[in-house]
Amino acid sequence: MNSNRTTDEIFVSAEPPTPEEHTTTRFVDVHIYDFEPEPEEAGSIESQPEQETTPPESDQERTEPIRRQRKQSTMIALCVGMVCVSGVIALLMVSILPLFTPDAIITIVPNTQPIQTTQTITVTTGQAAGTQLQGRALAAITMSQARTVPTTGKGHQDAQAAQGYITFYNAATYAQTITAGTLLTGADGRQVMTEQDAIIPAANYPTFGQRSVSAQSVNTGPGGNIRAGDIYGPCCRLNVSAVSSAFTGGKQARDYQTVTTQDITTVASSLKTSLNQSVQAAFQTQVH
Repeated sequence: MNSNRTTDEIFVSAEPPTPEEHTTTRFVDVHIYDFEPEPEEAGSIESQPEQETTPPESDQERTEPIRRQRKQSTMIALCVGMVCVSGVIALLMVSILPLFTPDAIITIVPNTQPIQTTQTITVTTGQAAGTQLQGRALAAITMSQARTVPTTGKGHQDAQAAQGYITFYNAATYAQTITAGTLLTGADGRQVMTEQDAIIPAANYPTFGQRSVSAQSVNTGPGGNIRAGDIYGPCCRLNVSAVSSAFTGGKQARDYQTVTTQDITTVASSLKTSLNQSVQAAFQTQVH
């Protein structure tokens, strides 16, 4: 049989003819074929059964220690596994059992008993005798400190009316009464009101009967302050006249700072601490 047939065509051409020669050109085909050799029949060789060979006695003796070592390793691994499992079980019991066990709180109260001793030591400036101690008197120390701090209290004062007096004169031969709340007007138009009844005795010529009562300005604030004699002349009824004194004290409403108990306590505590330190330092200079 033919396989892998290849054909190479070779065209051979002669040199071109010269003008002098007239020759014939021939073409030759060359075919090349590859033939594979036929495979030879391989001879069959019957396989002979292998003969069983037994290891020599020395090999069995060598494998015996290996088997024992493997058995020991297996036992050791089994023991280690059992120990690990036991540890895990013990850990779980320690962690879980307290959750199902009631807690008990035991309080131990120690029995205490205070022990106190008192001893009096007498210090004398003269000759010491017995349990006395000889000492000397320290000079008295007097210290004072002052401190200014802002106040924190708030105060309020309402507007105040001016206060003064009205003197009533009675020219009648009988007593007369001017009731409280009588309104009097001064020369500048400012008004005042009496605060109590004025019982004016009868005149005893050449002296008029007279009575002075307190009064206050109708309007509050400084506008109620009037000079003495602003009210002067007849008033109220027949044979009665009135003369005013100076009215003062009229003030506007105002808010102001006041001292609170907390302010006093705070500054007193600070001064006390400072004074104690100063006194201790002064006494230390006298102690030798």
